[in-house]
Amino acid sequence: MKIHSIKSFLDRISEGYAYHRIILDESETPCDYEFLDVNSAFEELTGLNGSEIIGKKITEILPDIRNDVFDWIEFYGKIALSGEETEIKQYSKPLDRWYRVNVYSPEKYYFVTLFTDISKDEERFRRLADNSQDLIYRYEFIPTPGFVYVNQTSTSIVGYTPEEHYNNPNLPIDIIHPKDKKTFEKYVQGLLPFDKPLELRYIHKNGQVVWIEQKSIPFYDSSGSLVALEGIGRDITQKKQIEERDNHLQKVIMGIRNVNQLIVKESNPDELIQKACDNLTETLGYYTAWIALFDEKQDVSLTASSGFNSEFEILTKQLENGNHPYCMQEALRSDVIIIIDSPLEKCINCPLKSESSERAALCCRLQHNSHIFGVISVSVPKKYAYLEREHDMFKEVVGDIAFALYNKEIEEEKKQQEEHLLLMTRNMNDVVIETDIDGNYTYISPSHKRILGRGDELLGQNCFSKLHPEDQESAKEAFQKIVETCKDNKAEYRYLHPDKGYIWLESIGTSYLKRNGEMSILINIRDITERKMAEDQAKNIAQEYETVFQGTQDSMFLVQVLENDEFQYIRTNKAHQESTGFSLEEVRGKTPQELLGKKKGDLVCANYARCVESKVPIFYEEFLTLPAGKKVWMTTLTPIIRDNDVRYIVGSSQDITGRKLAEKGLQKANKKLKETMIKANKMALQARSANKIKSEFLANTSHELRTPLNSVIGFSEILLEENMGDLNDTQKKYVSNISKSGKHLLEIINEILDLSRIESGKIEIHREKFDLNKVFEEIREVMTSQAAAKSIDLQITSNENNLTVFADRRMIKQIIFNLVDNAMKFTPQNGNVSITAKISNENKILVSVSDTGIGIPENKIEEIFDPFIQVDGSTKRSYGGIGLGLSIVKKYVEMHGGDVWVESKIGEGSIFMFTLPIKQKVICFESLP
Repeated sequence: MKIHSIKSFLDRISEGYAYHRIILDESETPCDYEFLDVNSAFEELTGLNGSEIIGKKITEILPDIRNDVFDWIEFYGKIALSGEETEIKQYSKPLDRWYRVNVYSPEKYYFVTLFTDISKDEERFRRLADNSQDLIYRYEFIPTPGFVYVNQTSTSIVGYTPEEHYNNPNLPIDIIHPKDKKTFEKYVQGLLPFDKPLELRYIHKNGQVVWIEQKSIPFYDSSGSLVALEGIGRDITQKKQIEERDNHLQKVIMGIRNVNQLIVKESNPDELIQKACDNLTETLGYYTAWIALFDEKQDVSLTASSGFNSEFEILTKQLENGNHPYCMQEALRSDVIIIIDSPLEKCINCPLKSESSERAALCCRLQHNSHIFGVISVSVPKKYAYLEREHDMFKEVVGDIAFALYNKEIEEEKKQQEEHLLLMTRNMNDVVIETDIDGNYTYISPSHKRILGRGDELLGQNCFSKLHPEDQESAKEAFQKIVETCKDNKAEYRYLHPDKGYIWLESIGTSYLKRNGEMSILINIRDITERKMAEDQAKNIAQEYETVFQGTQDSMFLVQVLENDEFQYIRTNKAHQESTGFSLEEVRGKTPQELLGKKKGDLVCANYARCVESKVPIFYEEFLTLPAGKKVWMTTLTPIIRDNDVRYIVGSSQDITGRKLAEKGLQKANKKLKETMIKANKMALQARSANKIKSEFLANTSHELRTPLNSVIGFSEILLEENMGDLNDTQKKYVSNISKSGKHLLEIINEILDLSRIESGKIEIHREKFDLNKVFEEIREVMTSQAAAKSIDLQITSNENNLTVFADRRMIKQIIFNLVDNAMKFTPQNGNVSITAKISNENKILVSVSDTGIGIPENKIEEIFDPFIQVDGSTKRSYGGIGLGLSIVKKYVEMHGGDVWVESKIGEGSIFMFTLPIKQKVICFESLP
């Protein structure tokens, strides 16, 4: 009854049940097994009839079982003999089905199997696995170690097909990278955790190294022994290459940063190049580095290296003997980076050619401006030898070292300026910052505080917080592109400097991965405030030019100078379009020949070529037949010069057709006028001759009069001093009148003499530098007694401490004296006379002499500076003089390039003003930028 109940229970369960006995051969090795009992589920899951198989051996029922990849007999025999319990998932080739089988041994030589058909699940899994981009596998350790499943992706990832995995259980060990073999063995042995991904290198069938990130799930039997591994492997080669590249570039950057710090500290060139080589290799950015410097004779004088054994000593001896390696010869011929990726082919005689085949050399000359200091060479992984960022950073360190050597050379020549030059070197560095992906500062270069006004106190803060509110969004977008694309990006924005307010900055950012896998952003910053101001100024100038170009009434056009003496029109203004009848669309991009025809076009081009050759504005008349009619033009061509070449021509034309017609009408009148002018010129010549004779006569007469007059004045002064005896009051009065009248007559004669010398052209200007304030003091000394005699308040005011002019001192003193004397003469008792001087906005000195005298009628102001002119006849009788003082003033001022004028009202007084240029005017033409 009990056995019947168990049988009934087994028939009701869904799992297949079978009870077996293991059969051993003569050597006690399992060779077969016998079916003792099965349930109905077994029959459904296997398709075998229980009544037909009970009591039979498996080899009788399924003869092909010995050809199955999986050795079922050995597997079950081990369970039956050892008493172990285990579960497996396995494919049965004879039955063409997948089963999950639980096996245990109730007693020695016997075993029970409980199994389910998982063929559909396995088929679905394999379909998904075969379509996966990742490598999926199952590896079993018992009964025979080997792969039981590998998907097709294995072929693309490691180059080996699933069948090659099945046929070689040791394939993973065979293709694992030698450096990762111990790690893999520890992993398989369970010495490394299975729950964490493992990154390993494998050798692809084509010889390439492939990085695979794999994660496995272990399966154990009841005793805790590892029986199988199911796992997934992902190709992370590209990720690793990017990490490796970024790590390499970061190491290079750190080396460059160390060199930059070294440049500031080290003053000895020998120590500088040796430490530079050491710094470049100690961060492992460069495998090796060497530098050779030249002396004045271009012989190698200093060498330094890092990363080599004894081979560089051999190269040093070759360099000292003048034998330069191939890379050095090429670097000295060109200013570009020389790449040596096949040293065994190109560097036959170089002792360094035996470096690793995985390396390439970068070589470049150390040059600042036109001075070549030497050559630097570094070795990098060959796969990065043509990387643009690699070249940019190498150029940076080459430029830094070359510039440092230039500075050291200057310091050697001028040791007393060492501190100053060091400061200049530091000031030329840009600002470098490092942030995390959120823009928070993680590193700030020392130059940040000097250039941007803040330093390490910003660490941990967000780099966008000090930006202008209007620029923050665009700056953040540029930053985010670096984070998302891992590509370099630029940005321009305004930054709030604590002392200067908002300044313009330009930044170039790049991303890299740290060893811990975190991304950082490295940003180089430069102050471009001056450039921005120049751009704004240029924009304003362009706008002003456009306003003038379009607003002028003249016909304006812009011509571009092409090669081979060809020209084409670029732009015209509205006036040009209206006056010529050509629209802008008809003109733009055409040559003169295309627009006007070959004959007229060649004539126009000849004038354009003349302007290009002379590089100065030219003027000419031209007759053209245009859509607007036949017209005569007065054309001006102005060249626009850049880098000493004429790139454009600005043309301006005026329609002078009407004027030309009028000129023809006047030709007859001009002919008669010409005849009349000939007669008039003869008469004018005679008049000038007479005037010259007059001036010479006046000069000679004045000279003849002045000689005896000096005796009269001299002897009258001797009599007044009573050196010849005492004089009574009447005698003193008469002699005094003689002296005063003589002096007055002498002044008149001097004025006549000066005027005649001016008119005859015999007077010369003797220029010298002097302070006008000293002349004012001399005038004060001379005129003080005269002012006191009439109780006149004489004031001299100057707003400048130094009024230095380059002029004829005697003439300038005569100008001021004549104006002050004239003011004293026409100012009544208790009046005011003042002298003021200041520098005007036109770079001129303005001198004013004002009085509170009788004033000048408005109708007499125009002729007040003419010779022998006074206000009226009564003035002559009341105030004396012959009217030459102001005429001489005008002549002297104009001879110095100045102007003189007067403002006056009757009864209120007069203000006489004149100007003197501080410097000579220089008129020059500058080419447009």
